Amino acid sequence: MLYKQLKKIKKNKDFSYIYKTGRKVYVKNIGIFWIKSRRPETGYGITTSKRFKNAVTRNKIRRRVRSIIKEEVFFEGLMFIVYVKETALTLSFAGLKEEIQQGLLRAKIIK
Repeated sequence: MLYKQLKKIKKNKDFSYIYKTGRKVYVKNIGIFWIKSRRPETGYGITTSKRFKNAVTRNKIRRRVRSIIKEEVFFEGLMFIVYVKETALTLSFAGLKEEIQQGLLRAKIIK
């Protein structure tokens, strides 16, 4: 698929603004929060709960989600956060990819 550089959301105020004012979609193991941005670029963030076993598993699931996100083609001018629940550890890579794609389609973020 077409790869376009996505901007990472890094600031805590951006995360909290999207959580408070953004729209929400939940799938079984993930949640997606998004808003329309004033800028033309698309930004994303990934959050995981500290209830995961340890930092290694949190980072592993973040790497998986990041690789799935980079394969998709998004509409421009959006900022979104993918929240991964601890139940996602039981999913295979293909199962996680299917859930993320389902959530992004329900949110109408991907083309």
